Amino acid sequence: MPPHPLRLAEEVATARNAEELHTAIQRAASRLGFDTYCFGMFYNEPGSGEFQHFTIDNYRPGWAEHYIRSGYQEVDIAVTHCAGHTTPLVWTRKLYDTPQLKPLEEEGLAQGLDGGVTLPIHSPWLSGMGGLIMASAEDADRVAERAADFVATGQLLACHVAQAVRDLDLLPASLAFRPAEELTPREAECLQWAAAGLPAQAIAQRMGISVATVNSFFLPSIRRKLGVASTLEAVSLAFRHRLIRL
Repeated sequence: MPPHPLRLAEEVATARNAEELHTAIQRAASRLGFDTYCFGMFYNEPGSGEFQHFTIDNYRPGWAEHYIRSGYQEVDIAVTHCAGHTTPLVWTRKLYDTPQLKPLEEEGLAQGLDGGVTLPIHSPWLSGMGGLIMASAEDADRVAERAADFVATGQLLACHVAQAVRDLDLLPASLAFRPAEELTPREAECLQWAAAGLPAQAIAQRMGISVATVNSFFLPSIRRKLGVASTLEAVSLAFRHRLIRL
Protein backbone atom coordinates (compact mmCIF):
# COMPACT_ATOMS: atom_id res chain seq x y z
CA MET A 1 0.00 0.00 0.00
CA PRO A 2 1.42 3.47 -0.91
CA PRO A 3 2.41 5.65 2.06
CA HIS A 4 -0.06 8.26 3.26
CA PRO A 5 0.62 11.45 1.24
CA LEU A 6 0.52 13.86 4.19
CA ARG A 7 2.78 11.72 6.36
CA LEU A 8 5.23 11.38 3.52
CA ALA A 9 5.44 15.17 3.14
CA GLU A 10 5.53 15.96 6.88
CA GLU A 11 9.30 15.53 7.28
CA VAL A 12 9.91 17.75 4.24
CA ALA A 13 7.57 20.42 5.59
CA THR A 14 9.31 20.48 8.98
CA ALA A 15 12.93 20.46 7.74
CA ARG A 16 14.97 23.11 9.56
CA ASN A 17 17.88 23.41 7.13
CA ALA A 18 19.16 22.25 3.74
CA GLU A 19 20.71 19.07 5.14
CA GLU A 20 17.47 17.99 6.80
CA LEU A 21 15.55 18.82 3.64
CA HIS A 22 17.91 16.70 1.54
CA THR A 23 17.47 13.75 3.90
CA ALA A 24 13.70 14.17 3.99
CA ILE A 25 13.33 14.28 0.19
CA GLN A 26 15.61 11.29 -0.23
CA ARG A 27 13.64 9.28 2.32
CA ALA A 28 10.29 10.23 0.77
CA ALA A 29 11.48 9.33 -2.73
CA SER A 30 12.73 5.99 -1.46
CA ARG A 31 9.35 5.18 0.05
CA LEU A 32 7.81 5.83 -3.37
CA GLY A 33 10.25 3.41 -4.99
CA PHE A 34 12.95 5.80 -6.25
CA ASP A 35 16.58 6.08 -5.18
CA THR A 36 17.47 9.30 -7.00
CA TYR A 37 15.87 12.72 -6.79
CA CYS A 38 16.47 16.23 -8.05
CA PHE A 39 14.50 19.33 -7.21
CA GLY A 40 15.41 22.07 -9.64
CA MET A 41 14.38 25.60 -10.56
CA PHE A 42 15.28 27.68 -13.58
CA TYR A 43 14.46 31.27 -12.80
CA ASN A 44 14.96 34.81 -14.01
CA GLU A 45 16.76 36.58 -11.18
CA PRO A 46 15.49 40.16 -10.88
CA GLY A 47 17.91 42.64 -12.43
CA SER A 48 20.14 40.06 -14.09
CA GLY A 49 18.15 39.48 -17.29
CA GLU A 50 19.50 35.92 -17.41
CA PHE A 51 18.12 32.58 -16.31
CA GLN A 52 19.85 30.93 -13.40
CA HIS A 53 19.36 27.48 -11.93
CA PHE A 54 19.09 26.04 -8.45
CA THR A 55 19.15 22.33 -7.61
CA ILE A 56 19.16 20.10 -4.59
CA ASP A 57 19.72 16.44 -5.46
CA ASN A 58 21.48 13.18 -4.71
CA TYR A 59 22.86 12.56 -8.18
CA ARG A 60 26.21 10.83 -8.49
CA PRO A 61 29.12 13.29 -8.19
CA GLY A 62 29.67 15.31 -11.34
CA TRP A 63 26.47 14.36 -13.15
CA ALA A 64 24.58 17.60 -12.51
CA GLU A 65 27.55 19.70 -13.65
CA HIS A 66 28.02 17.58 -16.77
CA TYR A 67 24.30 17.76 -17.53
CA ILE A 68 24.21 21.58 -17.39
CA ARG A 69 27.53 21.92 -19.22
CA SER A 70 26.20 19.72 -22.04
CA GLY A 71 23.06 21.84 -22.35
CA TYR A 72 20.83 18.83 -21.76
CA GLN A 73 18.35 20.95 -19.79
CA GLU A 74 17.39 22.64 -23.06
CA VAL A 75 16.31 19.39 -24.78
CA ASP A 76 15.54 16.91 -22.01
CA ILE A 77 11.78 16.27 -22.02
CA ALA A 78 11.99 15.46 -18.31
CA VAL A 79 12.93 19.11 -17.72
CA THR A 80 11.31 21.03 -20.57
CA HIS A 81 7.96 19.45 -19.68
CA CYS A 82 7.87 21.75 -16.64
CA ALA A 83 7.79 24.86 -18.81
CA GLY A 84 4.34 24.31 -20.23
CA HIS A 85 2.65 21.78 -17.98
CA THR A 86 1.30 21.51 -14.46
CA THR A 87 0.65 17.78 -14.73
CA PRO A 88 3.19 15.01 -13.99
CA LEU A 89 5.19 13.29 -16.70
CA VAL A 90 5.88 9.58 -16.18
CA TRP A 91 8.93 8.55 -18.17
CA THR A 92 8.81 5.85 -20.84
CA ARG A 93 11.44 4.60 -23.27
CA LYS A 94 9.44 6.11 -26.13
CA LEU A 95 10.04 9.64 -24.79
CA TYR A 96 13.76 9.36 -25.56
CA ASP A 97 13.45 7.46 -28.82
CA THR A 98 14.87 10.28 -30.98
CA PRO A 99 18.39 10.88 -32.34
CA GLN A 100 18.60 14.14 -30.36
CA LEU A 101 17.86 12.46 -27.02
CA LYS A 102 19.61 9.11 -27.46
CA PRO A 103 22.99 10.35 -26.12
CA LEU A 104 21.24 11.72 -23.04
CA GLU A 105 19.35 8.45 -22.55
CA GLU A 106 22.55 6.40 -22.79
CA GLU A 107 24.41 8.64 -20.35
CA GLY A 108 21.42 8.65 -18.00
CA LEU A 109 21.27 4.85 -17.98
CA ALA A 110 24.95 4.78 -17.03
CA GLN A 111 24.05 7.01 -14.07
CA GLY A 112 21.30 4.64 -12.93
CA LEU A 113 18.52 6.83 -14.34
CA ASP A 114 15.97 4.80 -16.27
CA GLY A 115 12.42 4.88 -14.89
CA GLY A 116 11.15 8.06 -13.32
CA VAL A 117 8.66 10.87 -13.06
CA THR A 118 8.75 14.65 -13.48
CA LEU A 119 6.50 16.66 -11.14
CA PRO A 120 6.21 20.31 -12.30
CA ILE A 121 6.02 23.27 -9.93
CA HIS A 122 4.63 26.69 -10.85
CA SER A 123 4.38 29.57 -8.42
CA PRO A 124 3.52 33.29 -8.61
CA TRP A 125 6.76 34.14 -6.78
CA LEU A 126 8.98 32.28 -9.26
CA SER A 127 9.63 33.68 -12.72
CA GLY A 128 10.65 30.51 -14.49
CA MET A 129 9.96 26.82 -14.08
CA GLY A 130 10.72 24.14 -11.59
CA GLY A 131 9.96 20.61 -10.61
CA LEU A 132 10.83 17.51 -8.65
CA ILE A 133 12.33 14.56 -10.49
CA MET A 134 12.42 11.09 -8.96
CA ALA A 135 14.21 8.27 -10.77
CA SER A 136 15.63 4.79 -10.41
CA ALA A 137 17.56 2.19 -12.38
CA GLU A 138 14.37 0.15 -12.83
CA ASP A 139 13.13 -0.17 -16.43
CA ALA A 140 11.15 2.95 -17.37
CA ASP A 141 8.20 1.12 -18.85
CA ARG A 142 7.95 -1.11 -15.80
CA VAL A 143 7.97 1.94 -13.50
CA ALA A 144 5.29 3.56 -15.66
CA GLU A 145 3.01 0.59 -15.06
CA ARG A 146 2.80 1.45 -11.36
CA ALA A 147 2.34 5.20 -11.90
CA ALA A 148 -0.91 5.20 -9.93
CA ASP A 149 1.10 4.30 -6.82
CA PHE A 150 3.26 7.43 -6.85
CA VAL A 151 2.02 10.21 -9.15
CA ALA A 152 -0.50 11.94 -6.87
CA THR A 153 1.62 11.60 -3.74
CA GLY A 154 4.70 12.70 -5.66
CA GLN A 155 3.00 15.87 -6.89
CA LEU A 156 2.01 16.78 -3.34
CA LEU A 157 5.57 16.08 -2.23
CA ALA A 158 6.89 18.41 -4.96
CA CYS A 159 4.68 21.23 -3.65
CA HIS A 160 6.02 20.75 -0.14
CA VAL A 161 9.62 20.67 -1.36
CA ALA A 162 9.11 23.93 -3.27
CA GLN A 163 7.63 25.58 -0.20
CA ALA A 164 10.47 24.32 2.01
CA VAL A 165 13.09 25.66 -0.41
CA ARG A 166 11.38 29.02 -0.23
CA ASP A 167 10.86 29.02 3.54
CA LEU A 168 14.46 27.99 4.26
CA ASP A 169 15.76 30.84 2.08
CA LEU A 170 17.82 28.50 -0.10
CA LEU A 171 17.32 30.66 -3.17
CA PRO A 172 19.19 33.96 -3.75
CA ALA A 173 18.19 36.87 -1.55
CA SER A 174 16.63 38.59 -4.55
CA LEU A 175 14.06 35.78 -4.66
CA ALA A 176 13.31 35.82 -0.95
CA PHE A 177 9.69 36.02 0.07
CA ARG A 178 8.00 39.34 -0.59
CA PRO A 179 4.25 39.92 -0.27
CA ALA A 180 2.51 41.01 -3.45
CA GLU A 181 1.66 44.12 -1.40
CA GLU A 182 2.72 45.12 2.09
CA LEU A 183 0.21 44.43 4.83
CA THR A 184 -1.28 47.53 6.35
CA PRO A 185 -0.90 47.98 10.13
CA ARG A 186 -4.56 47.06 10.59
CA GLU A 187 -4.18 43.94 8.44
CA ALA A 188 -1.13 42.92 10.43
CA GLU A 189 -3.12 43.43 13.63
CA CYS A 190 -5.95 41.30 12.29
CA LEU A 191 -3.54 38.54 11.31
CA GLN A 192 -1.86 38.76 14.71
CA TRP A 193 -5.21 38.11 16.43
CA ALA A 194 -5.95 35.27 14.01
CA ALA A 195 -2.58 33.77 14.88
CA ALA A 196 -3.59 33.88 18.54
CA GLY A 197 -6.52 31.63 17.66
CA LEU A 198 -9.28 34.22 17.90
CA PRO A 199 -12.40 33.65 15.75
CA ALA A 200 -13.68 36.42 13.49
CA GLN A 201 -16.17 37.69 16.07
CA ALA A 202 -13.48 38.10 18.74
CA ILE A 203 -11.11 39.75 16.26
CA ALA A 204 -13.86 42.20 15.33
CA GLN A 205 -14.43 43.07 18.97
CA ARG A 206 -10.72 43.61 19.63
CA MET A 207 -10.34 45.81 16.56
CA GLY A 208 -13.61 47.71 16.98
CA ILE A 209 -14.95 46.68 13.58
CA SER A 210 -17.73 44.44 12.28
CA VAL A 211 -17.44 40.70 11.75
CA ALA A 212 -18.32 41.29 8.10
CA THR A 213 -15.32 43.60 7.74
CA VAL A 214 -13.04 40.92 9.17
CA ASN A 215 -14.43 38.13 6.97
CA SER A 216 -15.08 40.08 3.79
CA PHE A 217 -12.30 42.66 3.76
CA PHE A 218 -9.32 42.12 6.05
CA LEU A 219 -8.82 38.34 5.80
CA PRO A 220 -9.35 38.11 2.01
CA SER A 221 -6.95 41.04 1.51
CA ILE A 222 -4.34 39.38 3.71
CA ARG A 223 -4.61 36.07 1.85
CA ARG A 224 -4.34 37.81 -1.52
CA LYS A 225 -1.27 39.81 -0.54
CA LEU A 226 0.50 36.74 0.88
CA GLY A 227 -0.50 34.55 -2.04
CA VAL A 228 -2.18 31.83 0.02
CA ALA A 229 -5.60 30.19 0.01
CA SER A 230 -6.40 30.05 3.72
CA THR A 231 -5.97 32.11 6.87
CA LEU A 232 -4.05 29.23 8.45
CA GLU A 233 -1.53 29.36 5.60
CA ALA A 234 -1.31 33.13 6.00
CA VAL A 235 -0.52 32.78 9.70
CA SER A 236 2.13 30.13 9.05
CA LEU A 237 3.78 32.11 6.25
CA ALA A 238 3.70 35.40 8.16
CA PHE A 239 5.24 33.78 11.22
CA ARG A 240 8.03 32.15 9.21
CA HIS A 241 8.96 35.47 7.63
CA ARG A 242 8.55 37.53 10.80
CA LEU A 243 5.60 39.55 9.57
CA ILE A 244 3.92 38.73 12.87
CA ARG A 245 5.04 37.32 16.22
CA LEU A 246 3.44 34.52 18.19
